[in-house]
Amino acid sequence: MTNDELVGPIDSSDEWIRQRTGIVTRTRAVPTTSATDLASAAAAEAVERSGISPDQIDLVIVATVSNVRQTPSMSAVVADRIGANPAAAFDTNAACAGFAYGVAQADALIRAGAATHAVVIGRRSSPTWSTRPTAASRSCSVTVRVPSSSARATRRASAPRSGARTARRPTRSA
Repeated sequence: MTNDELVGPIDSSDEWIRQRTGIVTRTRAVPTTSATDLASAAAAEAVERSGISPDQIDLVIVATVSNVRQTPSMSAVVADRIGANPAAAFDTNAACAGFAYGVAQADALIRAGAATHAVVIGRRSSPTWSTRPTAASRSCSVTVRVPSSSARATRRASAPRSGARTARRPTRSA
């Protein structure tokens, strides 16, 4: 689905979406692909792009309302799948703003010295949501990245964007 296919029902524009999120297209997951599968793939790609070894990741946060089970947390499964063991891992039960919450939490934990490298993933899977966008869903619909290939990585905490990110504690100069 391109941005042009999405903008009509949500009263937006391709330029507005690209400028704020970098999203150009979205794809639908096949029914047998879980939100955890997508989150794991996005996290693995983010870690690979960051140049950080998975065993250096000491914090994994997943913001989702799509986890179908209470335990184990999606973040714990993702941490295990990407080789980030024994990273602290927790889920934030939040949809649209969840990724921003996760980045803020990772930033706070890195600044406090409780973590050095973090992976933050925003993950939501909902075929009914993505096929029926409305003006009310504008703030959420354009910021959710469905394909794992759209994950972006950075080596330090940065402004919130969808997908998965890695972050590291800023170095202090004397």
